[in-house]
Amino acid sequence: MEDKIIDASKSLHIRLLSREDAASLLQFELNNRAWFETQIEARPTAFYSLEGVQRHISALLVDYAAGKFHPCLLVNAESEILGRANLKNINQDEGSAEVGYRIAYQHPGKGFASAALLHLIASARFEWHLQRLHAYVLDGNPASSRVLQKAGFIADQVIPNLARVNQLELDGKRYTFDLVS
Repeated sequence: MEDKIIDASKSLHIRLLSREDAASLLQFELNNRAWFETQIEARPTAFYSLEGVQRHISALLVDYAAGKFHPCLLVNAESEILGRANLKNINQDEGSAEVGYRIAYQHPGKGFASAALLHLIASARFEWHLQRLHAYVLDGNPASSRVLQKAGFIADQVIPNLARVNQLELDGKRYTFDLVS
């Protein structure tokens, strides 16, 4: 499933995160910090250093090895990070996981989030053998909701105070996708 070219015309590759990505991931996160913090909860300040990102990557790779997390990067032909996509909270006993993705502020509407989501669905089905995926979207993020709905996710639960963004408690929705038919 890794190092897959989603669309050659966009030169988009989706691959597993590695320790060697620390410097470029830090730059990606710094470049997009203000944008992301309007959409999701802010990361701790300590994250935004090379050491912080290295710790973050190490923790994700430990969780990947333990079968709890599947961290991916979306990169172009020049290895520039365009986004991130993850299966998280993988629970083999329940056959479920949560999907998440974040796309650089310069690249909305180019199909990268949809490509990332399709990659995560395929990974969940064929690599992890899961049965159900969940995604959580804050109110006020219709683009992410559309990506999920287009892929077949169904909004099935309203969640009050899902996250704190810019000092505000925001509601959201849980979306579910069944991988077995």
